[in-house]
Amino acid sequence: MPVRDGRVFLPGLGRATVGGEPWGTAEVWGQDGTIRVAAADVTVTLPDDTENDVPGWEGQRRLRAEHAGMRLTLTLDDLGTYAPVPALAVPGRLSSAQFASWQNWFARMWPVLVNDHVVSARALTTGLRSVVPLPRGERLRARAASSSDAFGCLLLSEPDEDEDVLPAQLGVAVVHEFRHTLLNGLIFLMPLFEDCDELFYAPWRDDPRPLGGLVHGAYAFSGVAHYWRTRGAAGLAGFEYALWRNAVRGVLGTLREHPTLTPLGHALVDSLDEQTTGWHAEPVGVREQRLAHLATVHHRATWRAHHLQVPTAHAEELAEAWSAGRPGHAVTRHPEPALRADPGACRLDTLALLARLSLVAPGEFDALRAAEDPARTVPGVVPADLALVDGDATTAVKLYGEELSGPGARPAAWAGLGLALTECGERAAGNALTERPELALAIGHVLPTPPDPVLLAHWLAP
Repeated sequence: MPVRDGRVFLPGLGRATVGGEPWGTAEVWGQDGTIRVAAADVTVTLPDDTENDVPGWEGQRRLRAEHAGMRLTLTLDDLGTYAPVPALAVPGRLSSAQFASWQNWFARMWPVLVNDHVVSARALTTGLRSVVPLPRGERLRARAASSSDAFGCLLLSEPDEDEDVLPAQLGVAVVHEFRHTLLNGLIFLMPLFEDCDELFYAPWRDDPRPLGGLVHGAYAFSGVAHYWRTRGAAGLAGFEYALWRNAVRGVLGTLREHPTLTPLGHALVDSLDEQTTGWHAEPVGVREQRLAHLATVHHRATWRAHHLQVPTAHAEELAEAWSAGRPGHAVTRHPEPALRADPGACRLDTLALLARLSLVAPGEFDALRAAEDPARTVPGVVPADLALVDGDATTAVKLYGEELSGPGARPAAWAGLGLALTECGERAAGNALTERPELALAIGHVLPTPPDPVLLAHWLAP
């Protein structure tokens, strides 16, 4: 077996440390039921139960959960020497207490899946083989990923420990990523789309996505929406259901007639259409529906503000008309903006995150709203966002207006102002900013001083 940095990996069993040169070979043999690894004058004897650790040996531990006769057994893979996500450090070996926490989380999650999502649970018992643990991310921004090169393996960060919703939130993360894994397996066997150079808006990402990303997202998030649909129409479940059914509906509209889908790809989209069409007539709580609408519109408008670039000549024409006091509708030519991916687009899900926080931890939300600088606690959040989510649209208009009247305003502030104006009854002005925020942003870049944002919104309104 190869030795790398003094360690020998035995697939499915664990890792032996033998020292010596960074690279080399080791001898592995079994005798009388005992396995030994030898290299560089060091011999490591594996314990009878290879999941246990002994000097020189770190066993590959397994998570186990059982409920109603259905059993889940997974390898918790914390022995890798490379970062599973490029932006993160190598997680390293989990302590016994950390492993016990993962075991507890999965033991609590499993009954939720077996009782309420039995089809998904049954598939997981067969297809899910291992989990790579990641460190906890930002509050209510859990990390999760899968790879087409590692079927049956998921990467999951430690969940937020909100006791009331932790099992359901961990369960939906597992279901979500496993659907990506299933689709990767299908694409390996049969292509769903041909090569396509176009990039698209995806409601679950900050960046423009290729066609394959839309197909993957439509399949994965239809599963997410279905998961929350079964969990009720109020609270977090109602919000998540309303949010993701909106997202899936929009993306299926983009995919439905796309010419680069293969016949099997069209069949998949048609099937998802059939499964999800009736969902949009199903009621959820009034508050939950409002929050989902805010999050949906804000994400798309902010994405447009970041990634769509108005032609310079058109921006100058609009700025000249504004400066001259001519009405906005006098400029009748509106060429399509160009897609220019902005690498600085980040945390476009701010309103969705705040909606979740207000639902699962209202005390934290209230403390955040009272804070002078909420971004110190939750990156990307400003007081105007909190006021908007909290239903104080008048204050939100004032705060967004102050931000946009000064230097360094965020593109997201135009989207927030549009939503706040709409909630104040100024629908035409609000829609002008949420439907085409890139126009306001482009005019502001051309003018020597920032325009009054509320007056500009009314000026852009039809």
